Amino acid sequence: MVEPEELVLGFDVAASPERLEQWWTDLPEVYEAEDPREQPHRIERLATTEDGAVYETEWRGPMGLTFTLEETLHDEGPGRWRFVVPGPGFEIVDRYEVTATETGAHLEIRSTISYDHLPGKLAQRVMIPNWKQMFTEVFSDAVAVFEEHRAGEAASPTRAST
Repeated sequence: MVEPEELVLGFDVAASPERLEQWWTDLPEVYEAEDPREQPHRIERLATTEDGAVYETEWRGPMGLTFTLEETLHDEGPGRWRFVVPGPGFEIVDRYEVTATETGAHLEIRSTISYDHLPGKLAQRVMIPNWKQMFTEVFSDAVAVFEEHRAGEAASPTRAST
């Protein structure tokens, strides 16, 4: 097995930890993003599990292409959750932890990608140089969309109600 690659990002957000977690995990049956920066831009709940849910997510790729992934959300207790994304020869695990600060919340995201056999090892040569930059942009955009959404949401407390 090839050594996993990890990306660790931190964001300070002017919102309660509970509100931030709710926005990230309380998803409707089907969600279609209105903001073109949002990735994934379409989310559909396939099943509810004991500790979360399984989603089909649609992502925008380069040159107008889209691709679909199956992602599993696991609730790991207050302020902690993870998404697991299996792929052909690789697995991505995004771990989230949100803590209270004096001005709101701090969100830490630890994203790990592991490769376990030949297709994954070949993909690693192509993906790793772009993976960290792409995920940094995706997570940064998600936090920005959350903050903009929160600022204008008075009557809409979650994405589930939009």
